[in-house]
Amino acid sequence: MAPARILSTHDSTVLEQIFDPESAPTPSPVTIDAALAPFPNTPTRTLSSLRASEILAIRAAEANDTSKALAILSQAVASSPSYCSAYNNRAQVRRMAVANTNPGDIDNLFSESSDTRTAIAAAYVDLSTAISLAQPQTPTSPISPQTAKLLANAHTQRATILHTSSKHLTAGSKLPAELPEELAVLGDDVAAWEEAASRDFFWGGRYGNELAKAMAVHTNPYAKLCGSIVKEAMKKEIGEAY
Repeated sequence: MAPARILSTHDSTVLEQIFDPESAPTPSPVTIDAALAPFPNTPTRTLSSLRASEILAIRAAEANDTSKALAILSQAVASSPSYCSAYNNRAQVRRMAVANTNPGDIDNLFSESSDTRTAIAAAYVDLSTAISLAQPQTPTSPISPQTAKLLANAHTQRATILHTSSKHLTAGSKLPAELPEELAVLGDDVAAWEEAASRDFFWGGRYGNELAKAMAVHTNPYAKLCGSIVKEAMKKEIGEAY
């Protein structure tokens, strides 16, 4: 029987972080400042009317009138292009509309239905716009509770689109014309799509979404690679020992 090998301190630390991702180093927590304006780039004087419009849109969506909800939110975007919340809510309504008409293909950018592809691509663009408008100037800049919640939701929903779409992608797949430009550059590289999803899940978790935190660990391609390497090494070690 081969002699047992003692792991170095460094190797033990690596193994601990692979099998217990929560022990890995993480960036500094998000600084929440309730005294800040709810959303950046949106004048306080227009916020109440914009919120009223969103409430009407939400009520319409809850009544399954997604067309009316989209119209209300699109009007809000047109009147205040820097209002990030309207983009985020419009993305959710677009996804809801697909769920009502084609539930089996929700969040699939590679759906056989051109209407579904168009709607999900538009939702992705809305989420990207919301994130761009809401994200702080630096990772450590303080943000309001409302902005943190929006960023958590927007990153998580965008990650869901990326993750779901990656499951319908294979090498050599024809990329649909509806794909946003930033996704078209990923091509048919499934690993690149998974990595993009994992990155968004990470940010969603960082801003407070617990599901996104778990998914960030689950979908991390580097953790998967390390895990498979460790498993093979352990199999070999066990085989040599016994």
